[in-house]
Amino acid sequence: MNKENINLAKNKIALPKVVSQNDWLTTRKELLIKEKEARRAQDALAAERRKLPMVKIEKDYVFEGSNGKESLINLFDGRRQLSCSFIVDNIGHLSHIHARDTTLVLVSRAPLSQTGQR
Repeated sequence: MNKENINLAKNKIALPKVVSQNDWLTTRKELLIKEKEARRAQDALAAERRKLPMVKIEKDYVFEGSNGKESLINLFDGRRQLSCSFIVDNIGHLSHIHARDTTLVLVSRAPLSQTGQR
């Protein structure tokens, strides 16, 4: 037994059986059919989600931002879509989002003074 197999045996990780390349290819093609079916189902579900009806916002939401208090409609910044996020790890260049007629805003229940926003 080589070192890798010994470590795997210690951790009791079950490895798949070893087969010929032809057997592997046959099995892989069968799996690929299932993967494509799953992708089509996921795409169909996403299409249904996009067709959900919209809800008219009746409440006057007010947000505190670097420009002071703003209404929900003002957060769109003249664009057709608004993308809101509570959690952000990394934001790329906003031109990519703006090219899709979308404005990105970061929201928090905390007061602006506690968010690290300057």
